[in-house]
Amino acid sequence: MFKKSYQIEGVETVLVADLIVYKLTNGELHAIGNKSVKIAEEVFSYRLDGRHIFLQEENLGNLIRIDSTNFHTDKIEGAFSLRGAFYVDDQNIYILGKNEGKKVVYVLNKKSLTVKIKTDYRCFPSITTSKGCICKIKLELQYISSLLHQLFWTYSFPEGEKVMGDIFLHENVLLVPSMAGQMPNNRNYLQGVDVNTGKEIWKNEEYFLHLQQHKTSGLLYGFAGEKYQVIDPITGNKMIDKKFVGLKEEKRLQVYQGMSRIYEDGLYFISDYVENHYDCQFGMINTETHEIEFIQKLDVAKGVKADPPIYHKGSLYIKDSLDTLHVYGAEKVL
Repeated sequence: MFKKSYQIEGVETVLVADLIVYKLTNGELHAIGNKSVKIAEEVFSYRLDGRHIFLQEENLGNLIRIDSTNFHTDKIEGAFSLRGAFYVDDQNIYILGKNEGKKVVYVLNKKSLTVKIKTDYRCFPSITTSKGCICKIKLELQYISSLLHQLFWTYSFPEGEKVMGDIFLHENVLLVPSMAGQMPNNRNYLQGVDVNTGKEIWKNEEYFLHLQQHKTSGLLYGFAGEKYQVIDPITGNKMIDKKFVGLKEEKRLQVYQGMSRIYEDGLYFISDYVENHYDCQFGMINTETHEIEFIQKLDVAKGVKADPPIYHKGSLYIKDSLDTLHVYGAEKVL
C-alpha cells in the first residue's frame, strides 16, 4: 500500500526519465527532483531523455535542450515538431520537422545538437541498433541505416495484417505484435523477426496487442481484464499465462490494455471507472511472484478516471481526468 503525500492541480501532462517533469495547463513546465523546480514559463511541447529535457515554445519552432543537473541550455534554430515525432538513441536525435514547406526528418548529433542530415519523411525510427533503425511503414517494417539513406531489409505482413502496439528488441530478436481482421473478430499475433536478416523466426497467436518490456530481463508483460501474460522474448513462449479470478466481481477492477506500466519491481496498473460496476483503483502485480501485491482506491471523487501510475524512486505519480497529479508517498505503508 502507498500513502497519499500531496497533489498538484492543473497538470496537463507528466513524463519521467531521470526525474519527474510535468506541464501545467497554463504552459509552465516543472520538474520534481530533490525539490520542485520551474523549468520554463510557456511550453508548447516537451520530451525527456535521461537527464535532458527537450522543449519547444511553439510548434515548428526552435528546439531547446536543458540539462536538469546544471540547467545548461542549448538551442538549435529551425522548424521542428517535437510533438510530431521524436526519438533519441546513443548517438543521434531524430525529430520531425519542415524544410521549404516539405515534411522532413532531421537527424541531429546528440552531443553537439547540430544537424547531421535532413531527409524526406519516409520512415521514422521506433528502435535503433548500432547499425541502423527499425521503422514502421504502413503494412511493413523497414531496417534502414542510422542516417536513413540505406535500406537493409523489408518485412511485409500478410494481407489484412498490421502492426499494433509497440515493437521491442531483445538480443537479435525483434518482437512485433500484429492484428489481422477487425474487432471483435480479429486475430492477434506476436512474431519474432531476426533483426540482422529480416526473416521470421517464429509466429504465435493469442497474445496481447499492448505489451511492455522489462528493461533488465527483456521479458514481455501483458495485463488486461483478468488475464496476465509473461513472454520469453527469444522463443515467444508464454512463461506465465494466468487468470486472476474475481477481479471484476469481487475487486471491482476493469483494467484495459495500455492501462499499466512495467518497472523493476512490478507491473503497476489503474482500473477504469464505470458507474455501478468498477472503481478507480490502482495496484501492482509483483513480477517475481506473479501475484497482485496490493490494490487501493485512488483519492478522487466518484466518476473521475486516471492514467496508469508512474513509479519513480519509491513514489507513485497518478494524473486524473480533472488534471490533478496525485503523489503517493516515498515509502510503502504496511
